[in-house]
Amino acid sequence: MQLTKQQKEEVIMELAPWLPPKKISEEFGIPQGSIYYFCNKHQIPKYQENMAFQKEEYKYEWIGLLQDITNQKMQNVRELLNDNK
Repeated sequence: MQLTKQQKEEVIMELAPWLPPKKISEEFGIPQGSIYYFCNKHQIPKYQENMAFQKEEYKYEWIGLLQDITNQKMQNVRELLNDNK
């Protein structure tokens, strides 16, 4: 598939943070060096750094969800024990 410069830029902007450069290169024929260059030039997060960021964000969301569930379960038990008095 022959891509124009603009198409290559759009592919890189959309996929570079989410796919490894090797995968983008295999799928769209864009050299890995070009992907890195474009990311650096336009300050687009690269795959590794974006995945690290996403993992950290998800971790905090996960911890918050667990706290919410735990608090709700504790509240349910307290209500159950108060109803049985």
